[in-house]
Amino acid sequence: MRKLWLSLALCCSVILVFGTASVRAAGYPTQPVKLLVPFGAGGSSDISARIFAKYAEKELGGKIAVVNITGAAGSIATTEAAKAKPDGYTLLWHIPTIFTAYHTGAQNFTWDSLTPIANVARFFKAMVVHKDSKWKTLNDLVQDAKAHPGTIKWGVNIGAGLHFEALGFEDATNTKFMHVAGGGDAQQTTAILGKHIDVCTPSDTVVLQYLADGTLRALGTSGNDRLPTLPDILTYKEQGVDFAFWYDLVLYGPPGMPEDLVKRWSEIAKKVMSNPEAVAELEKLGMYPAYLDTAATYDALLEADTEMYRFARRGGLRPDKIE
Repeated sequence: MRKLWLSLALCCSVILVFGTASVRAAGYPTQPVKLLVPFGAGGSSDISARIFAKYAEKELGGKIAVVNITGAAGSIATTEAAKAKPDGYTLLWHIPTIFTAYHTGAQNFTWDSLTPIANVARFFKAMVVHKDSKWKTLNDLVQDAKAHPGTIKWGVNIGAGLHFEALGFEDATNTKFMHVAGGGDAQQTTAILGKHIDVCTPSDTVVLQYLADGTLRALGTSGNDRLPTLPDILTYKEQGVDFAFWYDLVLYGPPGMPEDLVKRWSEIAKKVMSNPEAVAELEKLGMYPAYLDTAATYDALLEADTEMYRFARRGGLRPDKIE
């Protein structure tokens, strides 16, 4: 009789565990889901998150509220996501700044402290100089940088993606530039238009108008393939520089997010990236579908993080210990 009661208790426990997961999946969501964006309204991360949320709502069957939380190179929003309950009601929309913030000491944890759900989309950069620049090709720039190390002014946002892209380019070409702090894409574009810097790498869509009217000149693009927006501009690799750099938009959940919710959101991301209307809206921003399931996303993040570590050490950047 004792064994019978133990068996019954075990069966009830199993039913309770799986029953709870089924109820959660069936009843979810019962309230709006917060999608945290670590950058301000109106930027590419914010707009892409809102496009994703619009189409994800249709797949989810519930509301998604995009919440902008700025500051500390994205670390404030990332920290809030890391402290949130893993109940599927708080998600994070982030770019590689999640790596750079860790490798420069802005936050004391990184992507694998969260729950990676899916890689959703990807965007690239274009290296540009002013029309009056003496460099007509990428090779011109590289050779000049080798001849005069540390003198050519490259506009970056110190400690963030643009900075690490410059470090990676230096690593690939054995060059050294003068890194000039100046914010993100829009600020760098303003700086190069005013000739306050010599070179920068904003998003292709940010500088299209200036490339079209001849104010700026593109020396190359950062993807493995040519950009649809700039089909005549060679990639770095096509010009003999073995370097590529892109910005992945990744969906994360808090630590310990249940597997059934991770799977559901990964499937939602896949469906959104299979929707021609969603893809068309993102492509207007220069962002392209790059869906990866949870396992593949983990592998991609691990590889990218390893690269960022190398770039940081090459540039003398080391994370401080944060108490």
